[in-house]
Amino acid sequence: MAGSFRRHFPAVLLEEQALMIEDRNIITTGASTAVYSLVLRLIAEVGGEELAQQTSRMMLLDSERQSQAPYVSQALLEKPRHSLAEKITHFLDKQLHNQITVARLASHCGTSERSLLRHFRSNYGTSPLGYIQHLRVERAKALLEATQLSFDEVVERCGYSDAPSFRKLFKRETSLTPADYRERFRLRAR
Repeated sequence: MAGSFRRHFPAVLLEEQALMIEDRNIITTGASTAVYSLVLRLIAEVGGEELAQQTSRMMLLDSERQSQAPYVSQALLEKPRHSLAEKITHFLDKQLHNQITVARLASHCGTSERSLLRHFRSNYGTSPLGYIQHLRVERAKALLEATQLSFDEVVERCGYSDAPSFRKLFKRETSLTPADYRERFRLRAR
């Protein structure tokens, strides 16, 4: 819902990855289950950290969860609906594993680089590079969940050649290392 939020409240700084934001005396949470993080924070404030940890264990909550990023599915994200967005999506779906420049993407979409940059800022809230990096992390998440590919193979299929830099990007985007992500979210045979 980030795109819709930005359109309706353009003056508000949205931190869409955060579980909880505190600004003066107002605290907000992300998705509905993020309210548990708020409850644990309040318990810690009133009853101490040990009580909050015990409550977390008793309720089977991940008290270490700091971000919504590992739980967000690309399929659930709102996508802009117009021809430029469709051209971008189609191109990136087919070319994500290759080197992609803003100039190449703009050329494919039949627009100027400047128009493309404006489109990304207004519709995606980021730059083309930021969006491409996000898509590559999403692809890596899917591969880590559903395959036994080595991390180097995952990195290659996501259009990177430098595994350490992709590992840093992945951790920045998801707040988990690729190995931790695979352990937590991999599809297990029943």
